[in-house]
Amino acid sequence: MICIFMISGSHFTKYISYNSSWIQELKKHNYVVKNSSLADLNILLRDCQQFVNTCQDKFPNPKIGVMGISSGGYFALRLKKMISRLQFCIGVAPVINPQRRKQLLQQLPSSKLTPKLKQVIRATPSVRKIYNKIDSETLIIASRRDIQVPLEIFNEYQIPNLVILEKQDHSITQQVNLELMTKINQFLTEVNQP
Repeated sequence: MICIFMISGSHFTKYISYNSSWIQELKKHNYVVKNSSLADLNILLRDCQQFVNTCQDKFPNPKIGVMGISSGGYFALRLKKMISRLQFCIGVAPVINPQRRKQLLQQLPSSKLTPKLKQVIRATPSVRKIYNKIDSETLIIASRRDIQVPLEIFNEYQIPNLVILEKQDHSITQQVNLELMTKINQFLTEVNQP
């Protein structure tokens, strides 16, 4: 059994909206999914540890991991480092370095700075970046056409499992497609090997 603690994006605001598209798709593949609702590292840490305990009690030899979408990816990567019992991490357009993303967005021509992007810039917290090396138990999926999480954000990292979708944009955070699920299922199959 594969159990996924999911943290959707919140633009780094306190409340995480319910990402029905992703949750339904993951459940369709028979993954056990626990959705988080608050973007607070201490609460996420507690809830994720409880989820790990529940899955270990309920299923024989479960594979347990965390998945983060956009700003939720920042928290997912932090949890992966903090909870040794997490066996995998999946980041979909993860904001791996919030301050670097803010810098990149501020460099955009004013014609491309939509009200939504201005809000993203304003909401960026003063948090530290994620460590420089991403482990082989982590899958990062990014999109070449994503303006909200530009590819340049990943340049300073060593990422063994980086998938770049050539024709996608930030909509992958809300709309799951076959290419995305194929990459995730393939990764989870590999991680699930004894």
